Amino acid sequence: MHNEHEKIDAALRRLTIHGGGIAEVVDRWTRRAAEFQSTSLEWTRGPSPGGEQRPWIAAHGANHFRVAEVEGSAILHYVREGLGEQRLGTGTGAAMVSLAEYVVQRGGPFGSPTPTAELAQAIEELKPGGRVWSGHRELRLEQIRPGLYLLLQIRPTGSFGFRLLSDLAQVATEAARLDESEPVVLAVREKRLAWAFTDCFPLFGMIGRAPKAFLMCVLEDDALGVLVVADGSVIGARVVTPAQVFGRVDFLLGAVATAVAAPAPEPATPVSTAAPSATPVEQAAAAGTAPEPSPSVSLSETPGERVPTSETAPEAAATATATTPSEQAAPTISMRSQGGSRRKPSSRRLPSRPLDELIARHLAHVAARIPGDVVGAATARAIWAAIGKAHRLDLAAISGRGVEILRELHAAGMLEHMPADHAGRAALQILGALSPIVRRVHHRRWALMLPELRQENSDVVQAIRELEVS
Repeated sequence: MHNEHEKIDAALRRLTIHGGGIAEVVDRWTRRAAEFQSTSLEWTRGPSPGGEQRPWIAAHGANHFRVAEVEGSAILHYVREGLGEQRLGTGTGAAMVSLAEYVVQRGGPFGSPTPTAELAQAIEELKPGGRVWSGHRELRLEQIRPGLYLLLQIRPTGSFGFRLLSDLAQVATEAARLDESEPVVLAVREKRLAWAFTDCFPLFGMIGRAPKAFLMCVLEDDALGVLVVADGSVIGARVVTPAQVFGRVDFLLGAVATAVAAPAPEPATPVSTAAPSATPVEQAAAAGTAPEPSPSVSLSETPGERVPTSETAPEAAATATATTPSEQAAPTISMRSQGGSRRKPSSRRLPSRPLDELIARHLAHVAARIPGDVVGAATARAIWAAIGKAHRLDLAAISGRGVEILRELHAAGMLEHMPADHAGRAALQILGALSPIVRRVHHRRWALMLPELRQENSDVVQAIRELEVS
């Protein structure tokens, strides 16, 4: 196992721009996971549709979650402003609240209610760092190194399928195969645990949550690394092939693996967390064999509803199952008029990275060159500031139509206000002419090339260097 640890460490030192190997990747993931895990949702009663019981609503950036009861069961939807809604699961009210927390604390929801227009063409034109919506799922393409690409298809709750590619000509074919595939899982003893996506390349999969988890990263075109992490330290390592992962390889690490893979308390009623096109593995994961959300939630008193105390919260799901609709357990609510997801500020500063100084100079240089007397100038300044924040937080690439990009920045808390459509289009054109970070990938599609800013040899970094000497 020590030899495999060294192999993974050496491979990661070659792949990451920081050259810190396992230690740097694990530290970056730990901090990133902690940011997501500190996110909470504030629930309030929404308006009643047609005299029915009022749903619970929790704001999440520009979007919101909705838990509504239909024929005795609670249904969780995620509503994207201007795009529609995704159904994320059904079960008890308490379990659906827990599911919403589970999703946001892993960086989701992923995907979109409707596929991108001209989907086949968008997939054909997909470039590294870009993404498109494929039904309810999200298709991403990442360049790990020249000649090695990671194609991901991510379900709304974070489970995913993937392919390692050596040629961009394979993207469309492999994307079609992913539509028919099951999400990847890991076998630990008799358990089957679904991998969840984590945006921390070359690390891209996790099971569990900080401070203890399984992590999966790309090493080579035929090799993946699986790490067992506890309290920021790697306590187990294994080099596996993609074929082994697709074959649900058993990770034989004895008590270490069993401790990390210990599931959260199972809901009294199985919870469906899959999209409508759920596969058997997703359904099995939802039934308790994967680390789905704990039904333990805080409950507050609402007239006519049973109110477990915080001390009895672990039994909330069982209580909700046994009660009538009018007695359904209620999620924690905020008495403030406007609720939203909250992220506690981290007390740790991100370490300096080799490219930080270069990128900081470029951000300042472009900010100074944004014109002050043209349509979209003010919006361009706001978007550029948002791009700077997104880079400092290591956000993933964002691509799509102009309004989709701005909506993603707004939902992530990077952009304070959604600009008007004409101002947004003009702003992207201004920034695209000034910086390689903002790239037009199609006459109606744009991409923010954020991952490339962390890659020493990326074409974006090379273009920024050329701008400095021109």
